Amino acid sequence: RRRRAHMAAGAAFFDLVTVAQAIHWFNIEAFYAEAKRVSKPNGIIAMWGYSLLSIDTCIDPIIQDFYTNVIGSYWDKERKLVDEQYRTISFPFEEIETPAFKFSFEWTLAELEGYLTTWSSVQKYVKENQVNPVSNLIRLIQPKWIGDRMKISFPLFVRMGRIK
Repeated sequence: RRRRAHMAAGAAFFDLVTVAQAIHWFNIEAFYAEAKRVSKPNGIIAMWGYSLLSIDTCIDPIIQDFYTNVIGSYWDKERKLVDEQYRTISFPFEEIETPAFKFSFEWTLAELEGYLTTWSSVQKYVKENQVNPVSNLIRLIQPKWIGDRMKISFPLFVRMGRIK
């Protein structure tokens, strides 16, 4: 009975509260208050995301230029928090140091093009200019693309803390 009443109240129930690639859209203080409310004593909060992809030293500067100079002004202002890897977001928890991570895929050029086209900044650009800027980016990358597939890596960042 006691456990059911505790669960019904919804407080102090979770060992881990996590949010992936989304904290920048939240009312952060309200989220933190809710995380504190539903966490067990000494629970963990982890917020993580991924940064701009990397391919190789010939292609990365082309993508960086596209990201900054072609579509940079089309990103929502909250994107800056991702670019800063959430380091500038208030974090009222006992910080737990985390190692650097990355995840990688073997993509074709068409798969890279499909991914880049999903970016919200690209979609805003298309809406305002009636042209997809990724098409030109792919034309610039194509002569530097080696083989059918190339390794695409994303830096993964984590801010983790203990909830008191």
